Amino acid sequence: MSTKEPVVESYYNAAIWSQLPNPPSQSDLKKGFKIAFKERLLESPCFGGVEGISGRDWWRTTVSRVLYHAQPDVKYTDDDFERYFRRVYQHFGTKGI
Repeated sequence: MSTKEPVVESYYNAAIWSQLPNPPSQSDLKKGFKIAFKERLLESPCFGGVEGISGRDWWRTTVSRVLYHAQPDVKYTDDDFERYFRRVYQHFGTKGI
């Protein structure tokens, strides 16, 4: 799957849109995404299919880890994270991205 804009740019734009406090920079998100995505593919192959979890749940954990690896010292509230995750997930679930 390819996207119109770089994945990291989409994650960053979602952070701004969702008013995530102390949003990570694009370079921090790039680092965080590379680490989190690789971890998740090793832990839970086929986007959760092997474990029988939904793709949405697989991505929820992955996006949470992206933020963690982007800024390990920053903790977000559940509400902040859910608002951010919904934006990211909806963005990539929309045709024409």
